[in-house]
Amino acid sequence: MNNNSKDQFHEHMVEMLETQEQHGQVACIVYDTLMHFVDEVATRLELPTVALRPNSAAYRQSDHVILQLQADNLIPLPGLANSDQPFLWRAEPAPGEGARPRVLALPERLAKKTHKNQSPEKQKSERAERKTLPPRHATAAACLLVSCDGGILEGVTLHFSSKFYFSGKNSLSSSPRHRNVFIRRFEFSVLGRWRKKTIWNEKNGIPMDCRSIINVEDAFNDLLTLQPCRIYTKAQLQKEVENLASSGWFKEVELDMKTNSDGTVDINFPIKEMYWGSKYRMKCIGVNSLLELDSIQMDENMTQNEAMESMMSYNRQYRKRVEEARPCMLPMAVQGEIQGMLRQCGNVNSRLLRKIAKRIEKWYHENGYQLSRVVNFGNLDPNSKELVCEVMEGDINRVVVQFQDKLGNICEGNTKLGVITRVLPKQLGKGRVFQIEAFREALNNLNSLNLFSNIELNPSMDERNGAITAEIKLQEAQCQSVEVSTEWNIVPQRSGRPMLASIQPSANISLEVRNLKGLNRSIIGSMTLSNLFDPEDDLGFKFEYVHPYLDGVHNPRNRTFRASCFNSSKSSPAFTSGPEVDLPPLWVDRAGVKANITEDFTKQSKFTCGLVMEEIITRDENGQISRNGQKMMLNGDISANGPPTTLSGTGTDRMAFLQANLTRDNTRSLNGALIGERNVFQFDQGLCIGSKFPFFNRHKLTMTKFFPLKQVEEGKGKPAPPVLVLHGLYGGCVGDLPNHEAFTLGGPYSVRGYNVGELGAARQKLELAAEVRIPVKNAYAYAFAEHGNDLGSSVSVQGNPTKAYMRNGHGSSYGVGVKLGQVRAEYAIDHNSRRGSLFIHVGERF
Repeated sequence: MNNNSKDQFHEHMVEMLETQEQHGQVACIVYDTLMHFVDEVATRLELPTVALRPNSAAYRQSDHVILQLQADNLIPLPGLANSDQPFLWRAEPAPGEGARPRVLALPERLAKKTHKNQSPEKQKSERAERKTLPPRHATAAACLLVSCDGGILEGVTLHFSSKFYFSGKNSLSSSPRHRNVFIRRFEFSVLGRWRKKTIWNEKNGIPMDCRSIINVEDAFNDLLTLQPCRIYTKAQLQKEVENLASSGWFKEVELDMKTNSDGTVDINFPIKEMYWGSKYRMKCIGVNSLLELDSIQMDENMTQNEAMESMMSYNRQYRKRVEEARPCMLPMAVQGEIQGMLRQCGNVNSRLLRKIAKRIEKWYHENGYQLSRVVNFGNLDPNSKELVCEVMEGDINRVVVQFQDKLGNICEGNTKLGVITRVLPKQLGKGRVFQIEAFREALNNLNSLNLFSNIELNPSMDERNGAITAEIKLQEAQCQSVEVSTEWNIVPQRSGRPMLASIQPSANISLEVRNLKGLNRSIIGSMTLSNLFDPEDDLGFKFEYVHPYLDGVHNPRNRTFRASCFNSSKSSPAFTSGPEVDLPPLWVDRAGVKANITEDFTKQSKFTCGLVMEEIITRDENGQISRNGQKMMLNGDISANGPPTTLSGTGTDRMAFLQANLTRDNTRSLNGALIGERNVFQFDQGLCIGSKFPFFNRHKLTMTKFFPLKQVEEGKGKPAPPVLVLHGLYGGCVGDLPNHEAFTLGGPYSVRGYNVGELGAARQKLELAAEVRIPVKNAYAYAFAEHGNDLGSSVSVQGNPTKAYMRNGHGSSYGVGVKLGQVRAEYAIDHNSRRGSLFIHVGERF
């Protein structure tokens, strides 16, 4: 007998006994005596549960209390179903225990004794009749007659109101579908009525049809774990009822099941809600940092004044708890919405509280606070008009960083802890409310360090106080790496057959040493060899040292120092011939050192300032130093008396200058489409150091804007919007300007539809572009129009390369293209020549 049944039974008994005080009778039924009797009945009959219900109406008509007894698995023995004489056992006072009864054992071979008055023919006919008739249902009840004048238990009578038919051991039907399964039974209802319930086969279970309806109040649907089209055992269903009953939302919970003809069942949960007085105001508080109040301990030996004092003490503690609590993050608009619900509904019930809890949790979850939950409602006293909602918002109690080896075992890492903690967002710090976006940001920041091969971020909650522990598990990548790749160039013969340009391969060698001293410092190097067997023939290299956290890992200022040495060789677009002239390219070799400091102001803006010292040598196609570029004479001959290639006039320039760059980039991805704005300002300032003491200022401003042309819902799997891109670039130079440093017009990253430098070389230039991007499946198509102009500044460049190579100095183009991955396929029309061409490029235009 469970505690709830005992309490209800006790209340009924007290009520009935008080009605007898007018007859001079006192409480003569001892409560523990009845409990002893019930336990004895359950033990003797091997019953898992026994319930009692007093019949007050019958009590008022007689001097006996009639108690109906109902027990699980109450199975009659064969032959007792049709017996008019109930089987009876007496309970007599135990010696020395006064009025306490004791239950005698059931008579042995009881079945034979009940059959002694029946003829064998009658017994045989009854057995045959049971096999032919369909199964019927029976109720089992027991009357407990207790005398109120002396507390002596008169006896216990068990009887059955209808028949049982047996076709197999412990079964009601011979159908294989119901074998070893009790299809129906009747159980005592706490609501004062009998209710029916299906007993599940605990071994195999019974499948629920997909059409089954789990009918429960909509406000409580999320409390259920049962799903249609599943198989559940009796124990699982009982556990479901217990979970609902212990959720704190209901006074009573029942389970009704209806068996269908196909063997499936429909399940219904009748519930009885709790009601409180009306409320007009709501106060939402965060209770993460507050200690849980001890529940009120009511002792049965307490006096009424002591019980009242205990309640008042608890109320004082709760009011203090509410005053010390911090306000929750719930916006006033949502709180006003909830107060409107309170005024509209009047009296507060379980359904309304559950609806309020769902609305509050919905706001938290929609804003990324996935672990926030409503844990309690206070001030439910009918005299109070304010409802207090306690929210466990999920404060982060600590952040734990662990290193793992390749097998997942905890080990000691090489990376300093400060390197990791400085990239974690503030929202992930101790005392902050857990937010899923902060975890994602932390994951991206840790990935950007390029120090770890595996990163795991796991939040764990302490169920007692709702505190969150943020666990970060890291597996460090290898710190050293070397890669070598070789290439052979293939060119077509005159017959069209391919052949190797040279049997000697070119090679690329790259090496990297990362995370020096555990502070994310690194050395990166790369070398390019046009001839692997003769490296000195054409060698290009770049070695760079990167020193982040220049002011220390614990200093919030984010500055990075970089130092590099380099050697490169590229063809100069300043000496590119026009569309009607075909001249060999001029090569520019650069070798030097560079050092700069980059400071990140925000994630969208940074500033770089440094010093560059380099030597520039111009060479012809044979590798010889060239003082002047080549040009075509009127008679078609090629002359080496073209524009000068260097400021010194010797083919070699040496210079030192300051270089600065300010970038503001707030672009972002909207369902795969880039939107936002990017602005870049760069300038180079000569220091009068080098050949002919050059002093100059070369500056460039770039502005690009990405406009979404359609409002779309952001989220995974959602379509990307079409985008309009507007781009503008201005460049200018004041002072000494070597031709190899002049601005060039034309090319895939300048004015599309032209070759690099095909439009001219100038001191100033202006570029304008517009592009419309239309998303398609796994790619996007676009149309564009661009214009470039030297603003008449080509004439101020030494030797006027634009005129010398028959270039226009300005040009426009328009066309269409498709971008798939990083590859762009474009068809552009050159507005100067009115001809179209197909181009394939890699990378973004803007």
